[in-house]
Amino acid sequence: MSTKAGLYVDGYNLYHGLDDYAKSCGAPHPHHLKWLSLWALGVAITHIDNKISGGSAVLHSVDYFSAWAKHLDTPRGPGIPTTYGKQQIYVRALQETKVVAHMAKFT
Repeated sequence: MSTKAGLYVDGYNLYHGLDDYAKSCGAPHPHHLKWLSLWALGVAITHIDNKISGGSAVLHSVDYFSAWAKHLDTPRGPGIPTTYGKQQIYVRALQETKVVAHMAKFT
């Protein structure tokens, strides 16, 4: 019998942690790291944990917690999405991969 596993993600710390890491490596455009598939990450973590512990956990849920960056909705030019617009796209993409997004207001 397998155990159900869940992954809980703090979106704010994930975003800024990836940004800081990429900048520390001297990556010129670290933005690709910010499109991480959280479901795939959860599956990978569960797989590694099972190998180490000899367990049989199966990823059951991924919950993403963040706040809407509505204050970053400044137009950048024709056809270029705002930071808030990109965030909306990312959250929709997460939801398409069974991630449950818990979005709050940024204060």
